[in-house]
Amino acid sequence: MNTRAKKTDSAIPAVKAEPLTQPRKGAKQPKLVRDHCEMLDTEYAALAEIKKACREAGIEVKKNDLLRVALAQVGDMDAPGLKQALDALPPLKGGRPGKDK
Repeated sequence: MNTRAKKTDSAIPAVKAEPLTQPRKGAKQPKLVRDHCEMLDTEYAALAEIKKACREAGIEVKKNDLLRVALAQVGDMDAPGLKQALDALPPLKGGRPGKDK
């Protein structure tokens, strides 16, 4: 059972990553935000495999770099393509584990 909210509005705001440029002296740096996300162990293993393939190709990459690339790709998708990709994902049990008492 997919518990994702179904939205029929096809207007998804496009979010484009700005190209990296050398900041001017005194210019404000973009603020970094730390976050936590959950994924299946198979998806986490896929990140490790992609990192390994990049390393073998001489590309040094971190997990957050791969996730940022994925965000840029999702931002380029149209609404039907995004919906299809989201529907193909297996549902995750969200939230934090309960506290042991």
